[in-house]
Amino acid sequence: MFVHITAGFGDVGFDGTWTLEIACIEPLKIYPNTKVCQISFHSVDGEKNLYKSDKYQGQKSVRESKLYKEFN
Repeated sequence: MFVHITAGFGDVGFDGTWTLEIACIEPLKIYPNTKVCQISFHSVDGEKNLYKSDKYQGQKSVRESKLYKEFN
């Protein structure tokens, strides 16, 4: 099982719902209350550029991928 292998960091200033990516490469049983990942938060000091994007900013529910917008 792979957990969130394509985006390891949240962006400073992101406003919305985070999506946890889980992919299984073979059949797998996950039992109730089994821990499958962890999340860490860090303090940000000094000047920072806030996240600005029309892809996911402000999302409040599940959305389709908008990766295609990076190639326009």
